[in-house]
Amino acid sequence: MEVVPMNDASTSRPSRRTDAVRSELIGLLGLAFLSLIAIIFYITASHTITSTHDGLDAWLKRHPPRKVSHDAELLRRQRLAQLIELPPAELAQHVTAILASLEHSDDHVRRLASAMLGRLEKEAVTLHSAAIAELLNHDDAAVRLHAVQALAVASEATLAGLGARIVECLADADPGVRWAAVDTLSGLPAKELAKLAIGAINRLVQAQDLSLAKSAVSSWWSKLETSGPEVTEAIGRLNYQLNFGGQHGMGMA
Repeated sequence: MEVVPMNDASTSRPSRRTDAVRSELIGLLGLAFLSLIAIIFYITASHTITSTHDGLDAWLKRHPPRKVSHDAELLRRQRLAQLIELPPAELAQHVTAILASLEHSDDHVRRLASAMLGRLEKEAVTLHSAAIAELLNHDDAAVRLHAVQALAVASEATLAGLGARIVECLADADPGVRWAAVDTLSGLPAKELAKLAIGAINRLVQAQDLSLAKSAVSSWWSKLETSGPEVTEAIGRLNYQLNFGGQHGMGMA
C-alpha cells in the first residue's frame, strides 16, 4: 500500500493552536500577577496611612532636638505638619512630642509645634499645664505667645494656680505676649482676678503701657465690680488716672 505523505499545513495547525492557548494562559497569569501586586500595594498603603499618626509620637521621641540628620529633619517637619490636620482629641495624644519640638533649634519646627498648642482643648491643656507654663520663659516670643494663649483654655482651678505667673508676662518684651496675658487673665475666677488686678495694672502703668492698662481695666471690670468696695474703688481711681491723670504720677501702692 502506498503511503501518502502528510501535508505540512495539517501538521502545523495543531501547533499553532497550542501556541495560541499557551500565549493566552501566559497573558492571564501575567494579569493575575499584576492584580496580586496591586492588592498587596493597596493593603500596604492603607496600613501605612492608618498607622502614620500612631507612629508620629514615637518617631519624634526617637529623634530628639539637635540630634537629627538633614533628611530626618525634613521628615520631622512633614510629620509635624501632618499633626496639624488631626482633630484636637487625637492631637492631645501627641502633646509630649509637640512640647519636645518647641525646644528645637530650627525656627520652622518651633513655629509648627507652637501653632499646635492653640489647637489643644481644655482637658489636654489642663493635663500638661505645668509643662506649657514652663514655655512662658522660652527665648522665642512666638512660643511664649502660644503658651499664654493655650493656658487660657485650662480649667479655672489650673488657671488660678498660674495667675501670678501669667501676670509676670505683662512685662514681656513682646507686645503680643503682653496683650495675650491680659486676655488669659480675663478667664480667672472673679475672686482670683481681684487678688491680682491692681498689681497687674500697676505693672503696666509703670512700664508706660497705658493702652494695655486701659484695656485690662475694661476687660476685667465685669468681674471686678462684684469684688467688693475696696477693689472697685481702687480700680476706679486707677482708671481715672489712666484716662485723665496723664502719664506722670500714676500707679497705686
